[in-house]
Amino acid sequence: MIDLFIKLSLLFLLIMFIKNILDMNKYNKKSTLISIDDISELEENKIILDPVLISYRFDKDIFIKELIDNNPTKYFKDNKNLIRFNDFNINKDIFINKNKELLDELNCQELCDNIYNKFKLFYSSNNNYSASIFQGINSTKINKNRHNICSIGCLTGKCNIYLYNPKHVDYLKNQNNKKWAIQVNLVNNKLLYIPSNWFYNIETVEECILFHIDADNYFTSIYNEYRE
Repeated sequence: MIDLFIKLSLLFLLIMFIKNILDMNKYNKKSTLISIDDISELEENKIILDPVLISYRFDKDIFIKELIDNNPTKYFKDNKNLIRFNDFNINKDIFINKNKELLDELNCQELCDNIYNKFKLFYSSNNNYSASIFQGINSTKINKNRHNICSIGCLTGKCNIYLYNPKHVDYLKNQNNKKWAIQVNLVNNKLLYIPSNWFYNIETVEECILFHIDADNYFTSIYNEYRE
């Protein structure tokens, strides 16, 4: 009897792993950007297949100058580089992208928790928060959202985020890849939800401070960690 229970449990887990991985690889080929005025309009515990731009008042006034003045020698690892707050005084075109320690400096943990709770699904787990600071003219590389949940909020300034439907993956190496992108003008008090497996990059021409929320679930966290 115990052996049967173990076998049935393992079978259930296997089915759940396969189902959740298949679910997060679904996408809408005819997807367009959806705009809503209140995050409560989202249906709870439902997978979102379209990018969504949401109005959300963050009640946070954070500026790069304030961060520099408070702790100019504070440094962060960005890829293989060390960047200090004071470097923003020296270099007019500079950024720190998706840094977890930076989020602590911005004191946005509670804000991210509140937003994550609006997006989380059954079995959601492994939530990770980070932050980015951009100054001047910058462009990140095109990244793939490998998570079940991916959201970006703008605390200060504005930026352009270019979203690429997975159906256009073969065109992303072209110089004119923006031809297939959905351009989102992300400004203060706006929140962008990016569906699983979509590609995106961020471009700025001025000061911009963002926070990022990524999360998996119990059945996709290992898959998401190691897949391409």
